[in-house]
Amino acid sequence: MPLVKWDSNLIVGIPEIDQQHQILIRIINDVYDSVSSGIENDVLDQSIRHLSDYAQVHFSSEHRLFEEFSYPQMEQHEVEHERFTSKVEELRNDVELAKPDLAIKLISFLTEWLLAHINDSDQKYAAHIKAFDQNKTKSATHLE
Repeated sequence: MPLVKWDSNLIVGIPEIDQQHQILIRIINDVYDSVSSGIENDVLDQSIRHLSDYAQVHFSSEHRLFEEFSYPQMEQHEVEHERFTSKVEELRNDVELAKPDLAIKLISFLTEWLLAHINDSDQKYAAHIKAFDQNKTKSATHLE
């Protein structure tokens, strides 16, 4: 059974980003399944690496949107991405060192961070983009 389920509360309304969030949730659930089944550390490390790599793809997509729509909180949002990346790297190092309680720390961090990030930070920039689009549409309508 998945740890995190995609539902309508997680939709930001930007199809590309919503799809990427679903993939991130699927990867987190794969990491959870790996941890739950007691797999070897090298397999867990591969799962974390996959998550980290895909998160970078996602962060790049968001960065492109921030620039395209002149998002005023871009720097703050990207600091959150840097913290995530640093923490995931720290957890990967912990896997290599076989630190105790790693599985609980890993799963807790991944689920809490992603859900909080989507529900707060990502919803904020999505609202900015939607408002930007609405203003652009209104301006175009006035020109006709």
